[in-house]
Amino acid sequence: MEPNRDYHIWKIIELFYKALLSFRAVRERYEAKLAASVARTGLPRDRLELDPNELAGLFEFRKLEELRNRYLYALKEYCHEIFRGHETTDLFDRYVSDIFHEVSILKEELYNVEHYAPVWAQAAAQREFESIMEEAGRMFPQKVRHLDFLFSRAQERLEGLLGRFRDRKVVIRSLFLNRYGFVAQCYPDGLIGFYQRMYPETGPVEGYDRVGTSFLTGGFYTHAVEAFEEGLKFARTLPEKNSPAVERIVHQMENSLAEARAALESSKATGVSAREARAP
Repeated sequence: MEPNRDYHIWKIIELFYKALLSFRAVRERYEAKLAASVARTGLPRDRLELDPNELAGLFEFRKLEELRNRYLYALKEYCHEIFRGHETTDLFDRYVSDIFHEVSILKEELYNVEHYAPVWAQAAAQREFESIMEEAGRMFPQKVRHLDFLFSRAQERLEGLLGRFRDRKVVIRSLFLNRYGFVAQCYPDGLIGFYQRMYPETGPVEGYDRVGTSFLTGGFYTHAVEAFEEGLKFARTLPEKNSPAVERIVHQMENSLAEARAALESSKATGVSAREARAP
């Protein structure tokens, strides 16, 4: 796989999970605002009658715009490039396209409520005003539920694809380097959650070993030491009896850690830079 394609696969992973986190924040705000209105009025959600400001306040337009323009648009283009052939495409590409389309509709409907509903209200154009409000009141919960479903299915499909990228240099290095950033927010156990899905046979120890070895062979000794140390720390949390494959990986990491530490010390002693700034 050529370097650009490798990089584009990483961007698909990065952009999807950032879009997912962004949508979760949008959905949480929506649910919190509705819950507050229910508590204030004592009415069930399906009987709420919100004014334009309250209805528009269920979302932040700039957040929907960011979700669409900053994450989903580029994600959609990368997916077309990686997954789409002359006559077929992967389900993940299909889900991403549908998500982009649904967010676009939701954004436009919110714009109508924010900008056109007040205009019709001031003009005493009751029919036009009610049309906008009724459509938005019906569409908002439908779109949120459908987007929740689409993101869930897209995540499930992407998780099924992660194993294909388990030895892609840019992918595994970038995941590790972002382990304290957005990667930490994607699963309750962050990077380990990715490794469990990428290496289902041997688990996270293989993930740490592969990325550490990649950094070591590339001359990124500090990152290699970090990866091996974190991998061995994780290994110590496992039950005493592991599979022979896992035991071999752990033993291999112990040897590789010693090699990486020696290489790092040598580079410091000779004044040769250990290329950390150029990873991945």
